[in-house]
Amino acid sequence: MQVSALAERERQGLLERQEFITGRRQIAWPLMAAIFGVMFFFGSDAADNSVRYFLRQNALSRMQDWAHHIASDYARRNSMESGEARKGWLKRHLMAEARHYNVTSFVVTAANGERIAATLPAEKSARVMNAKNESASAVRLANPAAAPAPAKKPASTQTVTVAIPNARGKIIGHLRATLDQGDLYGDLSGSIQNMIYMALAAIALTISLAWFAYHQIRSDANRRISRLSGEDALTGLLNRQSFRRRFGGFLDSARASGHMLVYMHIDLDNFAKVTSTFGYNAADEVLRETARRLAAIAGDGAIVCRLDGDEFAYAARISSAAHALRLGEDIQKALRKPVFWQDRCINPSASIGAVTFPHDGAAAARLERRAAMVCWAASNAGGDRLRFYDPGIEEKHRRNHQLESLVEEAVKTNGFEMHFQPLVKLFSGALYGFEALIRMPDSKGGLVRPDEFIQMAERLNLMEDLGAFALREGCRAAAQWPDHLRIAVNLSPSQFQSGNLVGMIREILAETGLAPERLEAEVTENLMLDDSPFIMEQLKALKDMGVNIVLDDFGTGYSSLNYLWRFPFDKLKIDRSFVSAMKDSAQARSILRAMLLMARALNIPVTAEGIETEEQAAWLRKLRCATGQGYLFGKPVPATELAAMVLDDWRKHNGPAASANQDRREKRRA
Repeated sequence: MQVSALAERERQGLLERQEFITGRRQIAWPLMAAIFGVMFFFGSDAADNSVRYFLRQNALSRMQDWAHHIASDYARRNSMESGEARKGWLKRHLMAEARHYNVTSFVVTAANGERIAATLPAEKSARVMNAKNESASAVRLANPAAAPAPAKKPASTQTVTVAIPNARGKIIGHLRATLDQGDLYGDLSGSIQNMIYMALAAIALTISLAWFAYHQIRSDANRRISRLSGEDALTGLLNRQSFRRRFGGFLDSARASGHMLVYMHIDLDNFAKVTSTFGYNAADEVLRETARRLAAIAGDGAIVCRLDGDEFAYAARISSAAHALRLGEDIQKALRKPVFWQDRCINPSASIGAVTFPHDGAAAARLERRAAMVCWAASNAGGDRLRFYDPGIEEKHRRNHQLESLVEEAVKTNGFEMHFQPLVKLFSGALYGFEALIRMPDSKGGLVRPDEFIQMAERLNLMEDLGAFALREGCRAAAQWPDHLRIAVNLSPSQFQSGNLVGMIREILAETGLAPERLEAEVTENLMLDDSPFIMEQLKALKDMGVNIVLDDFGTGYSSLNYLWRFPFDKLKIDRSFVSAMKDSAQARSILRAMLLMARALNIPVTAEGIETEEQAAWLRKLRCATGQGYLFGKPVPATELAAMVLDDWRKHNGPAASANQDRREKRRA
């Protein structure tokens, strides 16, 4: 479960988005101010230019229309070149039309350049214009600085020149006219300026709304960040960081007032199995329900948090150690209640490690570490347990940490050793073979107990590497022995999980040159409990290869008999506990006798482990047990000591002494 990690990523994402928005705001405000300034500065000019352009286009259109009227009048009069009377009439007619088109002045010329009509007589107009030009030139020559600037034409006045075409499109003259469009100019200027001001107002409103929305989003983001930074997203409990701050204040208050505190580390048992069986949604519901139950017990006088995944923490004031015990039992009882999910029942449980302040520590970090350590011990002891701290647990935890480091280092460096314990034929006493037993040296020159480091390797998921080492070294040693001796190697259930076991054994046999029939692969009853086709296929593949399959520790597991006929085992290996107990327990002897009789009926050879006395060996011989193993025949020894043992066995059973013993047996038979 990665819910707290997802919440942290969400919080970081909100912070990054807020930083992004803040950075963009530092650029946006000056940019928007500059845009407003430019729009206000250039708005009037843009409006005036737009109006001027529109007025000019309107003037051109109107004068082109007037030019067509003039051409029509010219066609009716046949000629514009003869007669002063005709010219007078045309001028009067044009003056009347000029008022219709709002023309203040105009000049109409023929195609040859002759002036036909104008608002001023041509001579007077020319004299006035020449006089003005000469006067202006004289002023400029006498005092250039005092020369008046040319008068600026009003924006509403437009002067345009258009051609006058006849019906066939030929140009017969030109019209130059000045139009006064003051009313239209005022209307257009006012309308465009109003549009610009409305656009600016709309932009200002948009920016104001955006500013308000930004501050609202930022306020919401700050509240969300604050909540996420102190609260677990899934359960609503405090998260680890917030809990530590609150717990530190809790401790300070307890120191000042002299109160006792209890701190509990709570870990849900087999939570991964809940996820794989019921799904992630069901697992989330279990976490939420756990949080609700813890919060209900806590009330107002305690603090609860979700540390991570399926781990929780609980801290409360207590009056005594007995009070802490009752509180822990209440929590354990509450967490044992079933959780219902979509008409399915989930039965949770929890391992609880508890420490008290100030008895088990004064610092928050030490209390948290010790509670987690005790919780780990309760979980390893089978779960569904409430345990309180004691110094022995810490020492055991320290040893386990050292052992974990030793096992990991030994796997990396092949730092294990192989020892071999003899398997003996009970009737003849001759060597049958050896069992390969893996050993791990400790830092002091001794050996770590096999059950300790193998259990650690299982927990660290290193049994596949460990098993491969044992197989390779055992087969390599057996390849040097006489061909009649076999090698037995234990296989862990975890070695079957990857599906690589058959290929690995085939490769090792080819590498070492050991015949498959000389290898005995020992498996336990636990491997057969799941009735997995995947495992059965691997066992059958090994048997088809020629490897002997031995059922080890027979009688200590569930001892279901149906797998004895479903899979053809080559041998049964009876656990040492039955052999060691048969001297003092009639029931043990009866069970042992029944197992041997059943194996004989199924035609399966049997090896008895843990034989330490001749009396035990004799009793097993009577029940026709084929082979034995135990300290009576030899302890596990390194491979360097096997040569002498094999040679001594050969002398006993193949030398002169063996021949004499054979003669005596034949005489007794005679």
